[in-house]
Parts: sequence; C-alpha cells; structure tokens
Amino acid sequence: PRTLPVTVRRDMPNADDRFPTHLTRDADTAGKLGWHSVQYTVGKGKRQRQILRGTSGQALPGRLHGILGPSGSGKTTLLNILAGRVNTGRGTALSGDVTHGGTSLHERDATPIGVVKSLLTRLFKKNALSKRKPAVPLSYVEQDPKFFSNLTVRETLTLDAKLCGGDEGDVERVLTRLGLTTCADTFVGGDTGGHAVPGVSGGERRRLAIACETLALRGRGGSGKTGDTGIADNTGSIPTGGGIVLADEPTTGLDAHAADAIVEKLRETAREENAIVVAVLHQPRSKSFNRLDDLTLLTEGGRVAYCGPVEGVLGYFQALGHTCPTHHNPAEFLIDLVAVDFDGTPEQNKADVKRVDALVAMWEKTDVSKKQAAMPDALPQNDSNNLETNNISNSVSVVSKPKQFLLLVGRAWRQTKREWWVNSVRLLASAGLAAAFGGTNKNIGNGGASVKKRC
Repeated sequence: PRTLPVTVRRDMPNADDRFPTHLTRDADTAGKLGWHSVQYTVGKGKRQRQILRGTSGQALPGRLHGILGPSGSGKTTLLNILAGRVNTGRGTALSGDVTHGGTSLHERDATPIGVVKSLLTRLFKKNALSKRKPAVPLSYVEQDPKFFSNLTVRETLTLDAKLCGGDEGDVERVLTRLGLTTCADTFVGGDTGGHAVPGVSGGERRRLAIACETLALRGRGGSGKTGDTGIADNTGSIPTGGGIVLADEPTTGLDAHAADAIVEKLRETAREENAIVVAVLHQPRSKSFNRLDDLTLLTEGGRVAYCGPVEGVLGYFQALGHTCPTHHNPAEFLIDLVAVDFDGTPEQNKADVKRVDALVAMWEKTDVSKKQAAMPDALPQNDSNNLETNNISNSVSVVSKPKQFLLLVGRAWRQTKREWWVNSVRLLASAGLAAAFGGTNKNIGNGGASVKKRC
C-alpha cells in the first residue's frame, strides 16, 4: 500500500478528515493556471444540458496535471475552455473565468477596434471568454493530430522550429528527449487525398505532436533557461512559467506501454520547460497514474470531487470512508468511485447518485475548494509590469510574415512534389472530364432550339 503524507484538518464537520500537506499550503505561485466557477450550458428549454456546473481548480508550473473522470463528465469541454476553443453563440452559455498569474488568461485586444468589438460582444453575448487572445504561450495537443503525410519527422519539426525562430539545435534536443531519433527520417504518414502513406506509429505520432508544441513554447520565449539538470531556471525577473500545454486524451488508442511513454514525456516537458501541462487521461494504468503530479477528479456535470496532489488523493478519500483495495489501479478506483451506473437497478442508481453528491459536497466544504473557486488577487505592481511585458513579447513572433509565408509555400511544394503521381492522375482525370463534357456539348448553339439539348 502507498504511504500518503496527511495533515489533520479541523475545519471539516468530521475532525478525522485528513488532507495531504500540499493541499494545506498556500500555492500563490505567480505563474499558476486557475479556472474559477466555470459553467457551460448547451441547448435551451427542455433540451438544455449543463456540461459544467461551477468547476474550479488550479495547475502549477513544472507539474503534470491530469484530469480524470467517467465519460460525460466534461473533461474535454473543460480543456477546450481553458484553451479558449469553445464558441459561445446561440444555444450556449459560458460563465466563469480562467486566469494565469492572477490575470485573465485570454486577454482582450486593447486597440480601439478591439474595445468596440469587446463592448458589442458583451452586449449580445453572455460571456466573451472564448473570444479573448491568450496572454501567454499556449499549446494544444489534439487527440488526433494532423500532419503533412509526405514530410519526415525531422522536416516537420524543423519547419516548426523555423516558424518560431528556433534552429537545428532545438530540433535535435527535442528529438532526443522525446525518443524520436530512430524515426527522425521516416515519413509521418497518413491519408492524403485517398492515398494512405506508410509512416510512424500512433505513439510516435503523439510524441511528434508534443514535440511540435514544445518547440512552439520555446520559440515564443515562454520557457525558462534550462541547465544541465534539465529543470527550468526561473530566477529571472519574469514571474511566469514556460507557458501552457493542454493535451486532449493523448493516450487514447495506444497500448499500455506506448500510453505510459506519452505520460512520461508530458511530465518531462513540464519539468524541462517549466510549463503547466494539463492532460485529459482515459483509463491510465497504475504506472501512468503515479507519474502525475496533480489531479482533478470530475463527476457527472463537471462537478469536482478532488483537485490537488496525486500523492494525497487516496488518503483524502480513505478519510471519507472509501479505501482503495491493495494492488488495485488507483485510477480505476477513483473513476468507479465518482461514476453513476445508469444501467443498473433504480436502487443502485440512487445509491450511486447519493454517494457522488456526498463526495462533491464534502469537497466544496474544504478551504481549498473555496480558494480555487474565488478569483485570485491581482499581482503586485512590479510583477504585473513584468507579466505584461512578457505577454507582449510572447504574442509577437520573431519571424517576419514574408519569411513565414515562404516557409509554408516550401512545405506545400515539398508535399506536392513527393506525391507527383497522385497529382498527375488528378490532372489527367480533370482533363478527361473536361474533354468529355466539351465534346458532348460542342456546337450546341445559343438559340431556343438548343434548350432541349442542354437538358
């Protein structure tokens, strides 16, 4: 059994309730990511469904934060809201706020046009959270990343590095750290216009996506300087961490070994880039679960049952009377604990709902939950100035627009050249169809008699 450091808390109804030491300290880190009382509703009237009901939590720089929960608990929706990828329009309502370092993550445009747009958005929409521009380097790793199939792994990373102002040295370091050196000169592969190109495996493809986002963080100046130990050094004047990496189920569809390798690389990215890494994980095995630093456990409706260090989660629920069996996967135990079996008997369904409601209510009574739901205080004036300067430098690429255009044209030309025979077949097919239709309708005329011919 795991030995969990706990601290007795006296502010709970039951004096025997225990919390890990990490939860009781004041984590007022300048570069932390926080989401506060986030609510998201879709549909209207009888079809209305509340996806998130006041979800709150926080993630810290240099630590891997996992989001776990049963299907339909709003894990991916929460991640998309953190990334500002949720559109608020007809039939949807979004409230709450996402902050980084005490300020709103998705900052508004300060230009006169931006102010007018913001005012109009406030008048006609309930929330403009998803329309703001991220104020810090933010990368999003999709569940099914898209790449150019006829480019090699090295060429893909080199292009990303050049677009962000990096060099070959950055590419080689990322290739080595993410274990992509053996497939560096292999085509990424995929489906191109109906033609499947053989390429890298699914695990290597996910690692390539993480590598591309890591290069984007470095190119935008978000990370601290890394020393020989590989841990970022943030002793400078900028209080923020190395940006934010959000990964949507990066282990889905992979075998247990490949999935664990992805989680390990995400943790290394958090350490070496001093980045905030938040990942939605689906059925992680015990080894992958133990690689997490922090955890958010969601229940149905996006309600939070726990948000804090992984090393304290089992001790917290054990104090509430729910003990994880010996040699049992903690992730499976936690998901089963907050899941509601709607396919069971009515008595079992009521028991599950009662248990989950009690767990959510106990968590909402904690000081930690109340602090996470509240908006943080603004940073001191000197820290705010540093943060604003860093945000401006991160939002402007060091590569000029004409050079970016040329790099993208070169990528398109390389992709087209390597599938020349596919494009040749398309050209011949188009020419053949044009000749057939042209020959059929030759000399059809423009008078009234030609109307029937046109039909």
